[in-house]
Amino acid sequence: MIADGYTEYRELHGFHFAYRPLLAHQRAAIKAEWEPWPDSLVERAIFRIIAEQVVHADWEQIPDEHLTDIWRVVTGTGNDQQEKRDAENLAKGARLHLEYPHLARTTCQQCRHWFYNPLEQRVARDHAGTPLKRPPSGMVLCQTPIPCPKGHFTAPLEFSPKNKQAFRHWLTCRAGPPDDEIVRRNWTILNAVEEELRNKRDRTRRHREHPTTHGRPVGRGAGRTALHPLYV
Repeated sequence: MIADGYTEYRELHGFHFAYRPLLAHQRAAIKAEWEPWPDSLVERAIFRIIAEQVVHADWEQIPDEHLTDIWRVVTGTGNDQQEKRDAENLAKGARLHLEYPHLARTTCQQCRHWFYNPLEQRVARDHAGTPLKRPPSGMVLCQTPIPCPKGHFTAPLEFSPKNKQAFRHWLTCRAGPPDDEIVRRNWTILNAVEEELRNKRDRTRRHREHPTTHGRPVGRGAGRTALHPLYV
């Protein structure tokens, strides 16, 4: 079984089974392919797909009398909006973890409790080196004009439980993805985010090494000037 958080469990009509739900593009492809087929062939195909997608079950064979209900569950009928939310949460959560890993590890409660600057990863301390607690009136970064990459503490950006597991699965197993549509979809999202951030770092590094002068003479310390908005 693939430990990526996307294997679902269901109890239905007294039966228990774990399965890999189909994605929207798979449902659409099946519908288009099966449209001209006779009912007898469609029924055989339904049995085959259920057998492929169910990874564990306490039945000896697929119960004919509950075939329609099991098919509806396994195909993920009605899950289109949830799939979109899952994909969006995975991309945003991965961007936070890869670009600001310290923020992903810091809870909003910690930031609100201590005088902590999440962008500098630094806790303010007194002369004795003791961390300073933030007074009730003290504003945190997300309450200032400078937004926190994690969002506001009332609704912070976090992985859903299954996407947290999916991200961990990608980090540890991405040498070669298994033959599974959900894993391929998730890894495509995660690889795209990683590539986007790599390109962003490369652009920033190149600009620091060769700052844009727009025809002006380059003086001492020019390489340390702030990034031009066009190249950030």
